[in-house]
Parts: sequence; structure tokens; C-alpha cells
Amino acid sequence: MRKRTIKSGSRKSRDVYSPMDEDYCQAQYYQMGIITPIAESVAHQDTHGFRLGRGVETAIQAVCAAQGKHADAVIIQVDVKDCFNTIPLGVAEEFFTPATWAYVKAVHSRYQEYTRSGAVGIPQGHPIAAGTTNIVISKLLHGVRARYEGVVDIIVYGDDITLTGPRASTRGAREEIRRTLQQQGMALNPAKSRETRTLRNEPIQLLGYELQWLSYDGAPVIRPKQSAYDRLTEGIATAIDLEHAQQIHQGWINAYRLSNDPRHGERVEWATNEGEHLRAARQNTTYGPGNGGTLRTAEDRTKLRR
Repeated sequence: MRKRTIKSGSRKSRDVYSPMDEDYCQAQYYQMGIITPIAESVAHQDTHGFRLGRGVETAIQAVCAAQGKHADAVIIQVDVKDCFNTIPLGVAEEFFTPATWAYVKAVHSRYQEYTRSGAVGIPQGHPIAAGTTNIVISKLLHGVRARYEGVVDIIVYGDDITLTGPRASTRGAREEIRRTLQQQGMALNPAKSRETRTLRNEPIQLLGYELQWLSYDGAPVIRPKQSAYDRLTEGIATAIDLEHAQQIHQGWINAYRLSNDPRHGERVEWATNEGEHLRAARQNTTYGPGNGGTLRTAEDRTKLRR
């Protein structure tokens, strides 16, 4: 493990632990094969871990959900303050099966020098920090999701929580989330809270990406900028490269590839044909959600820009 100090403007510097390459790759393989599939069944299907392209997909889903709501729909983004350092592992244990929790503890033991003592906190950069964090936060917010089902869409992506729906209801859900996390010793960061209205044909900044709601062949389209296209394409291409690894890793590789397939959005009919994803990535296409969110060629992308 490497200890790195990060400085951000006038903020106080902080230490981040980054695993050595070989150890990190091995641990990531384990997460792909064990943590990710299990998280899929115990947490919300869209929140089970970090991966290439997730931020873009989350942003697109949030915009699509807001566009399908009432005219006063808003997108509210909130950030869990110092999330990795305050995540309650005691709560996480309640959500795992005994076998899975034993695996989690084994990974922590492997990196015990860099794991905080007690039942709170996961060092940022820990191999299973992303999966554990998403499971805990998603399960903590289960009650809020149930109360606002069909009214407010709540998407969890790491320490970022995105809510979409009518203004009053969405603000109410945000307040409930704040109280729920506070009961577990966690808090929202007011400096990173943002409320955005979605207007057609006007760019929207969300999760670091600029999106725009357009029309393509009579169908609604969300157009990310090139950085968003590249992020999604990179995730699919990486899965293809992993196919050349040793056969013993094939199960984990398949899990990684599937985790990069776009999920079904509320307003976007995502492509589900695996062959189409792989062919498009090999041809160096980019992700254009035109015509229902399928992978689009450079020619289609040119049409979107016109």
C-alpha cells in the first residue's frame, strides 16, 4: 500500500492509501467475483460499486427521471461528508451474510496496517471500499426510498446521492436522508449540495458532466459531451482487454464485463445485446443515447451534433 497526501486548493491536506498494483488487481478481481454480485442482490441495483462509466450513466438516469416528472421537477445533488472515514462497518455487518462478512474481514485483515481500528471508517483506496460503502448507504436509505417510491428517484453513487422529482417532495426526501445518516454518525456536506432545474435544450451540469436534452429522429435524447462518451467506451473496452487474461479469472472477467453494461433507465431503453456492446467497443464507437440509449457510431454522433 502507498500513502499519498492530497492537497486541494485552500483545503486541509488529507492522506489517501493506494494499494500496490499487483495486490490491488488481485483484490479487484475478488471484488468483481464476490462483492459485486452479492451487492447486486442486497442493495439497489444501480448502486453496488464504482466502475468506469457509472457517473455518466447515473447523471443520464437522473436527467431522464426528472424529465418524466412534473413540470417543477428538480435534480438535487448531495454529498456525504467524509464518507469513507465515517461509514459504520457495524451497520455493514448486519447487511451481509456471514460468509460474505467473513470475506470482507479477511480483506481488511490483508490490509490491516491501513484499516482504522474500531467499527467506523474505510481508508479511501481500500480494494472493497466502494462496494461496502454503496451497500451500507443504499440499505440505510431503504426506508426513504420506500416512502417516496414513484415520486422521487434516489440514486446513490459512492458518496454522491442524486434525487429527482417535484421540488417539494425532493426537498423533503433530502431532509429525511440527512436525518437518517445523522442517526448513524454521518452527515451531508452543505457546501456540495446543489439544486438544478432541467430545461429542454439547455445544458445541465451533473456529476462533473455536461448533458443536454435534445431530439433525434423524433425521440428524446440525452447528449453527453465527449468526456462522457469516452468514459463509457473505456469501460467496455477494458472488459474486452481482460478477456485475454488467464482462464482462471474468466468468471471474474465476465462479472466485470456485465457490470459495465448500461442498466435500464426509466426513460431510456438501454441496449441489452452484449454482442452489440462488444462490436461497438472494438470499432471504437462512443456511447450515444440516441434512439433509446444504444451504442452509436461516429456517424450517428455527428448527426447529434448538427
